[in-house]
Amino acid sequence: MPLSLVRATRADIPYLVNLRVQTMHSHLVRDGIHYSYHNHLQRVLFRFDLAHLIYDTAINKPVGFIKFDTRSRPVSILQLQISPDYQNKGYGRMLLTSLLDRHAAAGVTLSVLRQNPALALYLRLGFVIYDEDEHEYHLCSREQATFFRP
Repeated sequence: MPLSLVRATRADIPYLVNLRVQTMHSHLVRDGIHYSYHNHLQRVLFRFDLAHLIYDTAINKPVGFIKFDTRSRPVSILQLQISPDYQNKGYGRMLLTSLLDRHAAAGVTLSVLRQNPALALYLRLGFVIYDEDEHEYHLCSREQATFFRP
């Protein structure tokens, strides 16, 4: 499954908000967070300059969405959603493995809701929990763990 990242445009916003609702709503509710459509829209628009559609070029379809900042050190993944139709098929693993390999020297960070099953994937890929708050775990790539541990 060859993947490519295509910069998101304003025309993609309805798809991105719908994808966010599909992939995040149940996790947010389980954690006691109630987002409106407007809240999801604001989250999609936050740092929209970093937004990319994840395309499976074999089927020529978007399978998800990612926002990441390669200018930050460590590289920060701000948002990652894989469409429910394409979850558990290796897309997230493939994309994250590529980012981890490409940015091994800088390291990679992300946050995940406590109730989100994606946490298991992140831990399998070598991410380490370095902090947490009321709703999220904050993770970093294994290489960066010593910098984040007290």
